[in-house]
Amino acid sequence: MSKCWNYANLVGWQEQASFLLSWVDKFRGNLETRGTQEWFQRWHISEIENLKEFENLLSWWNDKGVVPNEFFVLRSWQTDISIKDVTNLMCPHIHTDTMYQDIDSKLNGTTPKYSVNFPLRNCEGTSTHFFRILDTSKNNRIQYYNLGEYGIDPAGCEEIDRYYLTEPIIMNVQTPHCIHNPMPTIREVACFRFPNDYKLDSWM
Repeated sequence: MSKCWNYANLVGWQEQASFLLSWVDKFRGNLETRGTQEWFQRWHISEIENLKEFENLLSWWNDKGVVPNEFFVLRSWQTDISIKDVTNLMCPHIHTDTMYQDIDSKLNGTTPKYSVNFPLRNCEGTSTHFFRILDTSKNNRIQYYNLGEYGIDPAGCEEIDRYYLTEPIIMNVQTPHCIHNPMPTIREVACFRFPNDYKLDSWM
């Protein structure tokens, strides 16, 4: 089995995370409604590459040998990893990012393999869990929360790994995963995706 995630040794990430958090706070107003497509907000490289305030961030990434073509903030409400009832909003949403391949292809021109994530706010005590599908011959796709949001049936999964976001990580988004946030506060994470992200194989 290939590794699901690894800590990414990115010197200077705290300064970049501080900048991103202050920038994201400008957009907080319409992002508080759970159960809508406003669970997270995406910004794409075509939208930020000409913004002067992003010059330092993009230069910082360039010094690492990669430049993201997508940045978004994942906002996670309270969940309970013991809940398997997908109609319950407390049930963590198990999914792969390749489930949204059509969306990602339109946005990035590629299907993502990796995401590099920074903790921004309220990440303490939360965790990301990875799963294997027990019977791949079955259709394990299921609707969550009766909202048209699809994922993988928790009843057909077995946990294989997890991490705690205390520093930047790289994760394989093609492996089924979900976020466990036992806290009443909203967890906010900066997520970066990259073109030709096979260049990040060595980071794993």
